[in-house]
Amino acid sequence: MRHRALLVGSILLAACGDPAAAPTTVTIALPATSSTDLAFSGVSELPALTILSPLPGARVASPVQVEVEVTALDLTSDRIVVLVDGLPAGEFADLHFAVEMSPGRHTLEVRARRGDDDLGVVEAISVVVTA
Repeated sequence: MRHRALLVGSILLAACGDPAAAPTTVTIALPATSSTDLAFSGVSELPALTILSPLPGARVASPVQVEVEVTALDLTSDRIVVLVDGLPAGEFADLHFAVEMSPGRHTLEVRARRGDDDLGVVEAISVVVTA
């Protein structure tokens, strides 16, 4: 016997049966009381982050001056989270900020955050911090 499941929104469709049997079509009718019932309300354009400065592989002094470009991010409520080598280095509500780093090669990562939610938008570069 073969089992299949598909999660669609918050509706779970599951089927069990003989894999040799002909496929069966299941239709679910969802009543719509208005034209917006099935709209993805509250979903907007996904944000994007780009590190403008420093350039990847750049040799920089600490504190490292960082400039980012963002789209679809509201910096009055959203934040830019900065990680250095995977460790938290700060949260900023500005497109220009400075990050302390020890000498050596580091990975500088910026992420978009809305409230407590990481929006899954990541930009990372490698830089060399001089002594």
